Amino acid sequence: MRKLTAFFLLTLACTAFLSVQKARTAVNNEAEIHKILDQWAKAFHAKDLNGIMAIYEPGDALVAYDIVPPLQYSGYEAYKKDYQEFLDQFQGRSTSNIAA
Repeated sequence: MRKLTAFFLLTLACTAFLSVQKARTAVNNEAEIHKILDQWAKAFHAKDLNGIMAIYEPGDALVAYDIVPPLQYSGYEAYKKDYQEFLDQFQGRSTSNIAA
């Protein structure tokens, strides 16, 4: 019975430890996501194309979707070109409702 109790307590301790680790990881992940979104928003407001694209992985693996045709962009350079064309439509700093 003692071995069973010890095993149960060890299992409980391991489970608690893993739960704490997962919670810390989730908080860290959430903070990192907020940091990336803030970086993007600041770059967007400044019309900084390189700052906007800094959050995307360069290369052909990038696939992005938009709400206007062509709807899908394959590759970093294609998406960068789309962003440039979008930003060129505005004069001065962006005044969208996206928080910076």
